[in-house]
Amino acid sequence: MPALTLYHYPRACSRVTVTALIKMGLDYESEIIDITKGEQKSPAYLAINPDGKVPALLVDGEIITQNAAILTYLHRLQPTAGLLPQTDDLVQETQQLSDLIWIASTVHPMVRQIRAPARFTSGDTTAVKADGEAKIVEVLQRLENRFVGEAWWYGADWSIIDIYLHWCLNTAASAGLALDDYPAVSIHHQNTETIPEYAEAMEREAAYFA
Repeated sequence: MPALTLYHYPRACSRVTVTALIKMGLDYESEIIDITKGEQKSPAYLAINPDGKVPALLVDGEIITQNAAILTYLHRLQPTAGLLPQTDDLVQETQQLSDLIWIASTVHPMVRQIRAPARFTSGDTTAVKADGEAKIVEVLQRLENRFVGEAWWYGADWSIIDIYLHWCLNTAASAGLALDDYPAVSIHHQNTETIPEYAEAMEREAAYFA
């Protein structure tokens, strides 16, 4: 296995990557980048990841950035781990990649509008947050339709997609988003918290802030 170093911050979306690494049972070096102190924009970190974001994964000295790309790499590194369903069908494999990109490029930015609207404007944040809340309604309805009669995104077994969705909705909920009108989504959200690997990732975060 390659030598891995994860640059991350507890509570950030890098929680998804941590969960993936726990699921895979891989050893890795942990480097905390305190985004609350702006360390992601420090010269030292920008030399590692010019995007100035977490997570970033160093693999034998080569850097991979963007959560969707990191998770795709980890799945291909150990496809039997169950981060995503195994398939030899190129279309299905590409659909899985599409699902990851959808969360990262569509759902995640909406969540950021709700939780951190100041990142999108130097003026009044009210309209930015309201826009994010309006957009995510369509996402919630899509999820509700999908999870009625299905335990997880891909059916019987959870995947890293479910973890990423939980992080997104949990982050939005911390800024007031309610899931009460979406019972299937609410059940999925609660069930995700019982996944042992995700619970362990949360415990590690709690220990960091203790």
